[in-house]
Amino acid sequence: MAVPAFGMELVKGDDQSIRQAYFEGVPEEDQQRVDRGFDDYLKGSADKASYRRAFHYLALAKQEKYQIYGEFLSFAPDKGYCKLRDDKLCKGTNAEGTKRCLSLKQDYKDAQRASDKSDVLKKLTQDYKIHLMPKGLMFDDFEELLSLLQQDRELSNAVVTFKLSYDFDDEQLKEADKNKTEIHPKIVIYCAAGKHNAQRVLNKMCERFNKNKQGLNTTPRYNQRVTDYIYYAQGNGDDKKIPEFAHLFEDDKIHYKVDWGTLDWITWFKCLVWGEKQAYYLEISEEKNYNKLVLCGVPAALVMMHIFKK
Repeated sequence: MAVPAFGMELVKGDDQSIRQAYFEGVPEEDQQRVDRGFDDYLKGSADKASYRRAFHYLALAKQEKYQIYGEFLSFAPDKGYCKLRDDKLCKGTNAEGTKRCLSLKQDYKDAQRASDKSDVLKKLTQDYKIHLMPKGLMFDDFEELLSLLQQDRELSNAVVTFKLSYDFDDEQLKEADKNKTEIHPKIVIYCAAGKHNAQRVLNKMCERFNKNKQGLNTTPRYNQRVTDYIYYAQGNGDDKKIPEFAHLFEDDKIHYKVDWGTLDWITWFKCLVWGEKQAYYLEISEEKNYNKLVLCGVPAALVMMHIFKK
């Protein structure tokens, strides 16, 4: 689909011509469904330009080539995001085997016993998000992400869901970055449970976008920069703002502090030999850790000999 270059002039075009461009390749029944949803949102005090973006996302997703049926995106009007609701496109799950987003402020806080809190924390440390910060309206980015998920089964299995912001202003985001104030990501990819899944998603995003894709170059809150387009974070941004949970995170709040009691023995050993970053940090360099293996082989062997002697 050729996306019309509306830029920030979305509301100034002729409604009918814009509608035709949105619905190119979209089945008639889905056109009606999207129309109804869009009209419902405009009955409120909605910003018309923002909701046209959401309207466009829905239309793009309903193109016949994607073969997505039913309601594809759900809205969170208070937060300015629309979120994927299609289990066939994204097949990953959280540490509980569900699609629900776990959190400290709910799951951890509700746990009564210390052992229960430890179990919840172990699950929470398996949650990662990959964030994309495209320039402009990101219709092309949305389509490319849909195509990737549809074509790559390995990626589909490693993603729980994703959401897109439709209420944003690039200039305001750049200003917030200059002033070091809070920035929310434009595209959020929720990874399936486990560092290995997050690493897989990150690698695939880098393979697809790293070389030629220029991003907005604004870092979302509590994120590790990978490129000016790609970022990642462990855990939930909202949890990191709550003072009572501050002790659970590193100072920059990008990662959890390592809880040695929650680590499997392989990760525990990696941390012992190469440092605690082995537990939660994702690899963002194109170079693999072969040098580490060589340099640390001798001390690793000595540690193992010491353990077995005991």
